[in-house]
This record gives sequence, structure tokens and C-alpha cells, in this order.
Amino acid sequence: MFSLSYVFVPVYKIFCQVTGSGGYSAEFDNFKSLFNSGNLFFLTANNVDIKYVYVSFQTHVHDNLPLLFFSENTYIKVPIGKSILVFFNLINFADEDIIFSSTYNVIPTQVNSFFNKIQCFCFEDQIIEAQQRVELPVFFSIDPLFIKDSSVCNITNIILSYSIFKVIL
Repeated sequence: MFSLSYVFVPVYKIFCQVTGSGGYSAEFDNFKSLFNSGNLFFLTANNVDIKYVYVSFQTHVHDNLPLLFFSENTYIKVPIGKSILVFFNLINFADEDIIFSSTYNVIPTQVNSFFNKIQCFCFEDQIIEAQQRVELPVFFSIDPLFIKDSSVCNITNIILSYSIFKVIL
């Protein structure tokens, strides 16, 4: 079992990079309920030329790690085709360094092919030292073809979700 759990993290990461998901899309397929149930909102534009979308950020730390992980913004208004830089913060409350990896998910899943991540902390394993706080940048854009695709052009809200995992060597 230990060997399987060790091998699962890199396999999972490869799967997420290939599919553009963090493995959570099945539980979030009805993403409208996420917006309607909390402080977020959901808008659908009907026959409107959308020039921007709202991108909301979610964070999660797995395995009860002594880490605090959060976005500097709950959501931002993103102009279609413009590159945007956002920051996530990670604080290690442990007295030891932690090697971590992250996965991401873009919701709704049909937006994946239009969500371009230019720079992301999720592309490789990293170390956060004991008692350290780091800023993790994400540089992304929404492809201008988004507004021309009838399967997604009415979507005005996107969720970018990250999960942090401890890497076991």
C-alpha cells in the first residue's frame, strides 16, 4: 500500500497535466450549484458578446499538512485575451521543511482548452522551509477564441482550484 501511495502522486500529476484537471471534475460537474450555494454568484449571458469572465480561486491542503494555502483574491474580472498575474500564499507552520506538489482543476471542464497557464507553481515539485511564507505566482490568460466557441461563449464564471500534496521521497 505504501508503494502504491508513493507512485500515485506522480501518476496523478501526469493525468492532471494531460487532461487539464485535478481529478475533481466529476464532483463539480454541476458547478452552478457551487455559485448558488455560497457567496459566489453565477451569471449566464444569452447572446451577449462577452469581453471578460470572472475567475474564482479555491485552495485545498491534503493530508492535514501544517500549511495555510490561500489566494490573495477570492475572484478577479479577467478580460478575454489579456494575460493576468495572480498570487497564492503558502505558509508552513511546521518545524521542518516540506516538499510539496500541486494539482489544479479548471471548472467548468469545457473551458480547459481556453484556459492558458503561462507560468504556474504547479508545474514542478517545490520545497517550503520550516516556518516560511512564500508567494506562488500564476500567470494565465483566456484564449480569445473562447468568445467564438458556442459551447463556452455564454460562460461568465470560471473556477481555478488548486490542491497541495506532500511529496514523499
